[in-house]
Amino acid sequence: MRVFILVGRDGTKRLAIITAYNKQVIDKIKTIEGRRWNQEQMRWEVPMITLEKVKSMFPNAEYSEGLKDYEENISQKDRFISEEYKKISSEIDLTKPLPDGKTPFAHQRTGILRMIKYRRQILADDMGLGKTIQCLVAAKILSEYYGWNIIIISPVSLIEKPWTRDAIALKISKLKFSVHSWAKIPAPPPVNYILIADEAHSAQAGTKTIRGKAFLELATNDNCMACFPATGTPIKNGRPINIFPLLQAVKHDLSKDSRYFQLRYCDAHLKQFGKKNPKKFWDVNGSSHLEELHLKIKDAMIRRTKKDCLDLPEKLRVLREAELSDESIKIYNDTLKRLRQTYQERLDSGEIKEGGEALVMLGQLANAGALGKIESAYEIAEEVIEEGNQVVIFSTFVEPLHALKDKFETAGVAAELLIGDTKDRGSLVDRFLAGKSKVFLLSMAGGVGIDLYTATTIILINRPFTPGDCIQIEDRLHRIGQKNQVTSIWLQYGEVDAHIDDILYNKSINISEVVGDKVKESVISFAKKYLKTNKIITSK
Repeated sequence: MRVFILVGRDGTKRLAIITAYNKQVIDKIKTIEGRRWNQEQMRWEVPMITLEKVKSMFPNAEYSEGLKDYEENISQKDRFISEEYKKISSEIDLTKPLPDGKTPFAHQRTGILRMIKYRRQILADDMGLGKTIQCLVAAKILSEYYGWNIIIISPVSLIEKPWTRDAIALKISKLKFSVHSWAKIPAPPPVNYILIADEAHSAQAGTKTIRGKAFLELATNDNCMACFPATGTPIKNGRPINIFPLLQAVKHDLSKDSRYFQLRYCDAHLKQFGKKNPKKFWDVNGSSHLEELHLKIKDAMIRRTKKDCLDLPEKLRVLREAELSDESIKIYNDTLKRLRQTYQERLDSGEIKEGGEALVMLGQLANAGALGKIESAYEIAEEVIEEGNQVVIFSTFVEPLHALKDKFETAGVAAELLIGDTKDRGSLVDRFLAGKSKVFLLSMAGGVGIDLYTATTIILINRPFTPGDCIQIEDRLHRIGQKNQVTSIWLQYGEVDAHIDDILYNKSINISEVVGDKVKESVISFAKKYLKTNKIITSK
């Protein structure tokens, strides 16, 4: 048996195995995920990342000099990184205040040093643990040592604050850094640079989108000397395929063979478009071998939860069944009946395909439910305010938020409203943090980049369709600066809310398995009760 390296036209490396026919040997090769038989060349080809497995299976095989050189190059690279890291780390002291006067927490110091050492790391810390400061300090140190520029990609709403503001506060030269939005990612410059990508899950579609393609071109360019994609939700929708572009950005071995990754971790398979459509497509939206995936990517991903790092209070989720008025219940039921009838009629007539507009109609029903829950949200908020605390109220729909603002102002309670067309967001947040307003009404437009840690309660009138977005919203409160327990109240009414919340839970399981989190006992307890009784659980 002979084993050697193959290099494809795109530079992808694979292992080639040439062996005489032997059933036992063939059976072993067939256990290797991603293997394929090359009939023309009469050889087996397997992913490069299976080298250790191949060597353990066939220790007496003849391995080419190229493989020995390959392993030696990896060893030399590791030694070089270690020596360079020792030089840099010996010249810095992260226990002292930074130029902005702040001293990094212990978990931030660990993250910064690891980013400096390995140069390409996915920073997937829990929301609120200070990913911005870790990225900027690591980039500043590398930039000052090597003279590299710094390119920052960020949501447009966060360009000035925090990225530009914090970079200047840390005394990073204005000539050395630039901040760009995800909509205007620059082409790779002809100089060496460090790339920081905030809310990096924005590139989870990879080369299928313009932004994903531009991001990967910037991250994988030869002039990119370090890359730090930062996101608290590395697999935002609970699907391993979502993290693949980030693994490409940090040049992880698993990213060198997309088909192997899809087969092994995404349960990839051919799927038919519909019962009447014979065409098939490659479905990579599943998940498999999640524990193995976590183990293999943990060397390229920094992931800590608040519980791991800081003595922050716990975040508690409470389900509350909304009490709707007779009028609201009638509107909800009439809407449900109308949508079901319309959907079935359009389906029967062939106007739409099965599932074609179900999500849109589901959104309309959720909107009707959200409007019906205004009174419940208002009453809970009143209780919180009477206890001397502030409250945040969230909805994916703006109508309930506008209605609530009118109710609070009529009652003489100061309330801030942040939706998509809100202009001066900073002043709203500042007033709330200063205690000048008691209520903060929030849409998806405020899902990232704002701190509302002076509040102790957040009411989610309805939930987004992905668990990552739910966590982002809740963690506007549960972050550095919070001194009390945060209670997240999920208002539920009807089968739509129950169904969506069930989906969110199941997706959270996948996310937790991959990034290594422990699913909180309160969530597990709720899921067991809910799945067993199939009823909405009321917790008051």
